[in-house]
Amino acid sequence: MLLLITSCKKSLPTEKARQRLNKIGIEYTQEAFNNAVINKDKLAIELFIDSKYDASYVLKDAIAIYTTEDNKDINLIKKLIQNSSTFNVKYEDSLGYRYESALEEAVYQENLEIIVFLLKNGADVNSNNGEPIKKALIRKKNLEIANILIKNGANINIKDEDGSLLSQISAMALIDKKSLEILKYLLDKGINVNDGENGKSEALLLAVTLQDSELVELLLKKGANVNSIWIEYGERYTLYDAAQNNSKIISILNKYNKKQ
Repeated sequence: MLLLITSCKKSLPTEKARQRLNKIGIEYTQEAFNNAVINKDKLAIELFIDSKYDASYVLKDAIAIYTTEDNKDINLIKKLIQNSSTFNVKYEDSLGYRYESALEEAVYQENLEIIVFLLKNGADVNSNNGEPIKKALIRKKNLEIANILIKNGANINIKDEDGSLLSQISAMALIDKKSLEILKYLLDKGINVNDGENGKSEALLLAVTLQDSELVELLLKKGANVNSIWIEYGERYTLYDAAQNNSKIISILNKYNKKQ
């Protein structure tokens, strides 16, 4: 067995690697490759790699497992990355189709080395409607990772069913100091403060409605549209309506209304 492991590390020719998998009772199938990764069978994993089996469908699990302190093996992950035809895999389940991105998992595990390696090997920084940057900022609140992603082209003006990234971070900033720091970072990076339809600022509306004067001023300083108008159920309302006679908020709105 020791001789087999040694020769495997030198990289076996494709056919010989397949034969050795067969000798140790492992089928040459996707399921067997998945099991090898999950069961931490390094010998089998190396043989699958040497056989040139596409690692795309095992990569996300491998990153989850082999970036942990107990099982850390960054070189193995890098080999799997180099043996993958795609970093964003499509699955079908009872709810339809979904995608899983290796880059998202690397961000979730907060492993900078693998994030950088994936990006250098062509991973899409905006995969799945910007999930990597959303995960870095909303789930992990990690500015170091966000900076790497943005330098590599991450779009910070993304929107999903929960609204714009700016609005989501603004909502969090109302109750969380770290999120306020992230919001300031995004504003410095030039995120669009008028993130709603027709140049309206949904983030500003949220801040005014919840009467957070610090956040209101911060957004207005960066150019949020103080004259935004919303129509809902046939009714027209403005930021002044949302202020609900809060004199401090109205005073701030008036100050920037004159400027605009």
